[in-house]
Amino acid sequence: IGIAFSKFCKKDYVSSSKIFYDFDNTPDYQMISTYSSLLLYSGYSFANTHDYLSAIGKFNSYGNFNKKDDYYYLGMSLCYLGYGSYHYAKVNLDSVGKQTNNLSDYYYLQGVCKLRNDEYPEAKTFFEKALNFDRNNLRYINGLGASLTALEKFDKSIAIFNEGLKLKPEDKYLLFNKADA
Repeated sequence: IGIAFSKFCKKDYVSSSKIFYDFDNTPDYQMISTYSSLLLYSGYSFANTHDYLSAIGKFNSYGNFNKKDDYYYLGMSLCYLGYGSYHYAKVNLDSVGKQTNNLSDYYYLQGVCKLRNDEYPEAKTFFEKALNFDRNNLRYINGLGASLTALEKFDKSIAIFNEGLKLKPEDKYLLFNKADA
């Protein structure tokens, strides 16, 4: 399990989810499954490899053993976004908002929901809030650029995409969205 956590921290989600999956099929899983961090990290590992059904199972187990906290709701909203169910993603994100307003991923996921629902000014605001926490996060930069493009603020969106491309010149999402601006 330590190896899985190490791989998760290094953003090697494929390897970590494989280890967590293999571990699920051992007798030791029943003994250790109540450890919330294992359930939470395995949920995020599955979500990051787009295995949303497995991720939802882990997040629900985490929620059964713990008070449903921000990390539970963020994980569930990530899964619903992956399925394209923006309504349920928003419902889970609203639960996060009632508990705290200082999580960058909360703002990012709210921005994604707003962007998908054509609420571009609100999306822009949420992406800006997320960027206040981490100016170098390419997802946040890309979201802000996409919302500016949707608002037809093309010069600003291109400038934002260029900021991201300075950090990672080969990023395919930034390149694609910049070309779209």
